[in-house]
Amino acid sequence: SEKKRMEAELEEIFASGEAKPLPDYDNSAMLLVELHTVLASAKDYSLSFGTLTALDGDYIVERPVSLTFTTQTYEQARTILDALRGGASVSAMTDVSINMDGGEEAPVQVSASLLYFELKK
Repeated sequence: SEKKRMEAELEEIFASGEAKPLPDYDNSAMLLVELHTVLASAKDYSLSFGTLTALDGDYIVERPVSLTFTTQTYEQARTILDALRGGASVSAMTDVSINMDGGEEAPVQVSASLLYFELKK
């Protein structure tokens, strides 16, 4: 049956270790710790939290975060972006901008928009 097939697919996803559970609403304190830990290697950074939005059914909440940070090298910037994308909190990353206009010796400036999802019980 269709239900058994879907249950088998879910079991396969959870067994692979790729599935991450949604954190409970309000996860902002843990999120701040996670973001600070990931961004600690940057020369500087700035965070701006947007307005929470409830998705269909009102049981999942989107928490938008805009961030900017500066590093010495592209490699450092890429490491931070990869860590943000693979973080413990479930997120989506959009609008990534990497500015390297100052040449090889100039700092690398990065901006991005992140969406974190939380489960409202």
